[in-house]
Amino acid sequence: MSLRRIAFTLSLATIGLVGCNSSPTTSQSREASSSVDSWYHPVTDRSLLDDGADLPTEDIFRVSQDHLSSAEKQLQDVDCVEVTLEQADELIGFHIDPRNGMRLFLVRAVALNPDTGHFTGTLAGSALSIHHGSLGRSAVPMKRQPLVIRLSKKPEKVFVSCSMAE
Repeated sequence: MSLRRIAFTLSLATIGLVGCNSSPTTSQSREASSSVDSWYHPVTDRSLLDDGADLPTEDIFRVSQDHLSSAEKQLQDVDCVEVTLEQADELIGFHIDPRNGMRLFLVRAVALNPDTGHFTGTLAGSALSIHHGSLGRSAVPMKRQPLVIRLSKKPEKVFVSCSMAE
């Protein structure tokens, strides 16, 4: 099992400890999120990703603050849309080197504390899972963070999740 897969599994376990949902199950439960965004769509059956491959971190790019609004509009009705190299460069604010056989996709993602963590991705067949793990000490609203991701093919399903650890 790769180190990234172990970290992802631990972050999923963290969701149970410091959940990513808005409805507490007990009066003593501590939630990481003070609101759940409509882009939040976690994997409900972890076995869907068992045979998946972790995406290299160098294939995941955050859309720059200047282009968040336009990226959100492009993702208004879809989880993922293919973009050209020129569009990707503009969205992230710098040039991406093309790779043979790879295409660029604008993909939905959410984060709790975007600047205290990082995004990981797993591709299993036609399913893509994007997760953001971050650090924090109190519940915060989920924030949309569109990503540009380098993939060999367009995913049919996109799962989006986040977690927070103290």
